[in-house]
Amino acid sequence: MLSDDPKRALVLSGGGGRGAYHVGVLRFLEEHEWVPDVVVGTSIGAVNGAALASGHTANSLWALWRRLRTKDVQKPNWNPFSSVSLLDRSPLRDTLLNEGWLDF
Repeated sequence: MLSDDPKRALVLSGGGGRGAYHVGVLRFLEEHEWVPDVVVGTSIGAVNGAALASGHTANSLWALWRRLRTKDVQKPNWNPFSSVSLLDRSPLRDTLLNEGWLDF
């Protein structure tokens, strides 16, 4: 049975650079006054979803994306035997917390 009060969900995919693509979709949805009731995402989609939940709009999120640089997201892991990755993603956490992406 269909609900009398349907909800709109926005599902944001993962995949690094797709995060910038999400912003274009968000801009289109805002221009057409489509507002989701639920936002879910994985990986970069979760980052953008959390930014939306923190009060960002497509325009403010776009401004953050334009400032973002590789060094804000990752740095080389000079001791690959200490980890399973050649890249250290710890800069991303600092960027999200200190550059206005998220408001806890």
